[in-house]
Amino acid sequence: MDKFDEKVDLKTFLNENEDIKYWLLNNYNKEYGKYFNENSIKWRKNTLIGSPKIVEGDFICSYNQLILLEGAPEKVEGNFNCSFNQLTSLEGAPKIVESNFYCDNNKLTSLEGAPEKVEGYFNCSYNQLTSLEGAPEMVEGSFNCSYNQLTSLEGAPKIVEGVFYCLIIN
Repeated sequence: MDKFDEKVDLKTFLNENEDIKYWLLNNYNKEYGKYFNENSIKWRKNTLIGSPKIVEGDFICSYNQLILLEGAPEKVEGNFNCSFNQLTSLEGAPKIVESNFYCDNNKLTSLEGAPEKVEGYFNCSYNQLTSLEGAPEMVEGSFNCSYNQLTSLEGAPKIVEGVFYCLIIN
């Protein structure tokens, strides 16, 4: 049997391959299939003021040149993705995220304002963080703080149930 003929459980595959899961979350077009929850919101404005307070699915506001999270939902029952913006702070981020939280590829200098608990993966890689002060207390998935300017792991989550990624720039 060719290895490409093997049956693969998609949910297990995506949970074991965070990069692919992340790419799909950001790039899969709803017109071609139903990857996103019916209640997902792909926000395409340069401010979050006016966004719903509670989102029953995913809230994706990546690639918007956002500089603030003021007006972000307070609770997201799916994924919250504010990657690839110009954020320097997470102040105003949702207090409750019931799945993954993506804030990578911004200009974050602090994690202050991050949710205290993330029920999935937390990705703050590719920012300008020098410490992890303000990080969630608990991450039920993996935690990725790679490619920052960290001088210590002070403030890191007390509990990470998945993998703790912290690759450095050489």
